[in-house]
Amino acid sequence: MKKTKTVLFVSAFIFLLGVSLPASAGSKSIGHLDGVDQGTGKVWGWALDPDAPTKSIAVHFYANGPAGSGLLIGSATANIARPDVNKVTKYPGNHGFSWQLPDRYKIGYHQIYAYAIDTNGDGNPVLVGAPKTIGARPSANSSISVPFNGSNITITTTERLAGAIGSLKWNGQEFINSYDHGRELQSASSYDGLGECFNPTEAGSSPDGTGLVSTSVLRKLTKTSNSLQASTQMAFWLKALSPYGWNCGHTNFTTAQNKTNLSNHYLDKTVTIGFAGIPNVIEHKISFFVPEAHKSAVWETLTGYMPPTFSSFYSYNPSTKTLAPLSDGRGEQNLPVILSTPDKKYAMGVYSPDLPEASFPSAGYGRFKFADTVKWNCVFRGGNVIAGSTHNFRCYSIVGTLTDVTNSIDKLHTYFNPATTLDKSSPDKGRAHGRNK
Repeated sequence: MKKTKTVLFVSAFIFLLGVSLPASAGSKSIGHLDGVDQGTGKVWGWALDPDAPTKSIAVHFYANGPAGSGLLIGSATANIARPDVNKVTKYPGNHGFSWQLPDRYKIGYHQIYAYAIDTNGDGNPVLVGAPKTIGARPSANSSISVPFNGSNITITTTERLAGAIGSLKWNGQEFINSYDHGRELQSASSYDGLGECFNPTEAGSSPDGTGLVSTSVLRKLTKTSNSLQASTQMAFWLKALSPYGWNCGHTNFTTAQNKTNLSNHYLDKTVTIGFAGIPNVIEHKISFFVPEAHKSAVWETLTGYMPPTFSSFYSYNPSTKTLAPLSDGRGEQNLPVILSTPDKKYAMGVYSPDLPEASFPSAGYGRFKFADTVKWNCVFRGGNVIAGSTHNFRCYSIVGTLTDVTNSIDKLHTYFNPATTLDKSSPDKGRAHGRNK
């Protein structure tokens, strides 16, 4: 019975395509994406070129967009025996295919496209049955919370921001600006000195403005009471090929260099409130998946856009326990940054055991003041980025009073730098900046 249904299905498919049997020269390839099993990762179907029916043709697979916008994630040869296809199409040869999804697509919410690659260049049609949607679209509305000094530290993500953190509150104070889709507690990256002109951004794009919809797409989000894990396909900050108004970053380009609005860059993060017994420390473990090769990269691993009331800027040296006023001029330096309200009742700082980098000893921690917002960032850089590579980093944000923040940075520094030697059991060290907006 199962085989009969398959034959009838293939026959109906051929009829719908209007393919004459046998076909004349110049016919496009045909085929069907039968199924995608996210649990096992198996992808299967069939494809053939009527102009070369005895050949086994290639099938190309794209994720989360058709060819031209989606990411090419693999290929297979349609060389498996499919008697049902032979019987209905009247063509000889082996034309079935079976392929395994890369691990990234075995979890979360994705669309899988498949294309038959024609032997004579008559066109590479998308297979009937594609795309296949796998997984359920996750909700980006989540909240995690941990008590600290008589109040909860509460982190909130929303649909509006595709899983980026739009709110962090403690003791009645909001620490995040969240005006548009650039002013969150989030991550971004840029490449080849292009700045905002090639700038995948977690929360969304500049055209998203103050709206309720993000160009970025959340692919996965899970959480516990104090931790959340998310995977986001990042939007480019600028609309594809749009005018920029001045030079892009350190280049002579004056238009956005991205050709699509949604990038194929993925941001994977684990955010945990409380680290090493320090309740007001938030651990951010961040991974950037970079699909194409670049000469250089700037990973703004974490940035916090804050209300302008956090107008007192400080650097803090945990080795000497020295808190020093820091100018509000835009730029980076090599000591952890803290932004505080003038009365010192509320403050937020950033620390990474991997900063400053040896190649950039005077950089890593940025602070910026704008007319209606202030920000800090935790920045890494790299060169000769390989296509399809993943880059892992860690930054720690700290909230509380100014004294709470400096005390906790001291504890973090001691944790990562014991008196005798580095703690080899601490999390893997990372490497590697972002958009100054």
